[in-house]
Amino acid sequence: MFKKLVITTCKIVMQLTKPKQNLLENSHELLLRSESKFLQLAVNQKVKIVIGVIAIGYFAGLGLLSFLWYRHQNRGRFHFFNDNPEWQQMDKFGHAYTSFYLSFFIYRALCYAGLEPKVALKYGGFSGALLMTPIEILDGFSEGYGASWGDELANFAGSAFFVWQQKQWGTIKLQPQFFFNPSKFAKLRPELLGKNLSEQWLKDYNGQIYWLKFNTNAFPFRLLFPFKLMLGYGAGNMIYGRPEQNIAAGFKPYREFYFGIDYELDYQVDYEVVAEKILPEKVSMKIGKFFQRDATTINILLQTIKKLKKMVGFPIVWWKIRS
Repeated sequence: MFKKLVITTCKIVMQLTKPKQNLLENSHELLLRSESKFLQLAVNQKVKIVIGVIAIGYFAGLGLLSFLWYRHQNRGRFHFFNDNPEWQQMDKFGHAYTSFYLSFFIYRALCYAGLEPKVALKYGGFSGALLMTPIEILDGFSEGYGASWGDELANFAGSAFFVWQQKQWGTIKLQPQFFFNPSKFAKLRPELLGKNLSEQWLKDYNGQIYWLKFNTNAFPFRLLFPFKLMLGYGAGNMIYGRPEQNIAAGFKPYREFYFGIDYELDYQVDYEVVAEKILPEKVSMKIGKFFQRDATTINILLQTIKKLKKMVGFPIVWWKIRS
């Protein structure tokens, strides 16, 4: 997945900016040659390159998070703060989810670099928790927040959940997922819950749902295949962190527990056949030539989207219980 994602991204960029018709093909060949050279390097050299790419992405993401979350916060002395009773513990699910996938992607990247799975798991398994720790340090210096031991425990729980599955099964059978639906509460306190969608998906816990998808084809639930069972958790009616603050403001916070069933679609599509059926002949011929030339690229892109979709999802049918 890591290899396909890098190759596909570069190819799409080249396709969008190409000055000549054959640039995509040339760029594809160049990328394949570059990958071939990369794979011929010694393992320690490949690991260094992968770690460098991860470091660049990590610090870019940390800078973006610092801008979105902390730019309105005053800085002070480092301090701790007990936020465990806040937000119906939705923030703890967020920490565990993020840590899980950081560990997952770094583990996969190290495997791509040539490390044995056991070695990659040893060095990358808890990398998510370690990379999330600087966020607690930033919180500790923020007057509006504070470093939280609860958050740090959630970080390690997320990475531990990934490590346990890899050791137990060598794959992910219990898939954490995230869903966000903008809520009406963000307008009531935009400075805290986000002024726009780019901030709200991160800050507004009223609109978040964390799911756990059971990859049932790996379990003895053959009658439901290819359907996937899902359990979810969410909360709402919150404009403040603590329950007593919300109740004093006239809002009674609640928790929601979800049960859902999802269906995984197959993204392998015969684009030429689809074009012939729904488009005029001249248009479908042009599209057919395009897909005939670039079908591999597009299928790689859609397969990558399918894999990334595993991080974000919502069941096709669901039920919820509010408490």
